[in-house]
Amino acid sequence: MGNQAKILKLYTVKEVANLFRKSERTVYRWVEEGKLRAYLLGEGFSISRTNKTNVLIPEWALKEFLQLNIPEGTIDKLKRHENILLETLKELQSEQNPKTLQENLTKIINLILN
Repeated sequence: MGNQAKILKLYTVKEVANLFRKSERTVYRWVEEGKLRAYLLGEGFSISRTNKTNVLIPEWALKEFLQLNIPEGTIDKLKRHENILLETLKELQSEQNPKTLQENLTKIINLILN
């Protein structure tokens, strides 16, 4: 079998803020506090006013963040929406279109947060 490259999906702070229905400032705080891992492009390893546009969050970091920061009561919500979540996850696994992939990820996050 050939060696296939895996595409690394990166999100901007604005995209993550929209996914979680939080402000961009909150997402930056999560990154600064080490709660959400991110790639900081350019000079230095701290987020300053001048390099905020150079923060990119990989998809694996979002999954990790969700696993480590599950709010109380979320498990019960997930159980109530189990069928919808499983159906959406199946769609996610087969989806190649990045826009549809993001829409399905947003759908899952909204089910968890609502």
